[in-house]
Amino acid sequence: MALLNSYKKTEVKIEKAKKIKTQFDYSEFSVTEMDSLIELEERALHTGSLLSENLKELAGIFTEAQRIFANNKNGNFGKWYEALGFKKDFVYLCLDRKNLAIKYEENRVYSLPERAIKDIKKLDKLNEVEVVHEILEAEKPTEKLKEIKELAKKKEEKIVMKTPTHLQYEQERFAKQELLDKFYRVEQLIGKCEVKDRKSKVINLLEQIEKLLRG
Repeated sequence: MALLNSYKKTEVKIEKAKKIKTQFDYSEFSVTEMDSLIELEERALHTGSLLSENLKELAGIFTEAQRIFANNKNGNFGKWYEALGFKKDFVYLCLDRKNLAIKYEENRVYSLPERAIKDIKKLDKLNEVEVVHEILEAEKPTEKLKEIKELAKKKEEKIVMKTPTHLQYEQERFAKQELLDKFYRVEQLIGKCEVKDRKSKVINLLEQIEKLLRG
């Protein structure tokens, strides 16, 4: 009977976990641990949503304050937010979130991690508008961003592999020069040849080869 009750409680907890759309499998945990973890997940998600809203609010505040200080041209925006206890990196990251949210009409930027925002900003500067939209509209933006970065890295590696290095250029140049030197020596020997017809034909051939090599 006790085992049956335990099984039923486990089913209830699993159903509860499904309702909050958890990405984690709690089936290997005890009922008590599962209950605690589900509660912690709910609290984490709730706190995360509050953090996202707070970032959105702060981004709006910093944007408006920056506008007012810019209009007065006194350059005290930095002193203002530092007096409030905020650091430059945090403030400008909030401003970046605000700008991206406005441009792409997507508030999900407020819930993305700092690294993701910096990467998206780089793409925006490169005018990769469609790529940014693809990331922000994805079910999991951070994973989509990672996927795009990996593809870009592979393409870059292929380009590097196909592009001759400076050393390769030098090696080819020396090889060509060495071959030309050999042709010049052959030409000098031919110049001493008494058979004029043969001489003119070979010289003509050498000239053509030389042009190809210099090209």
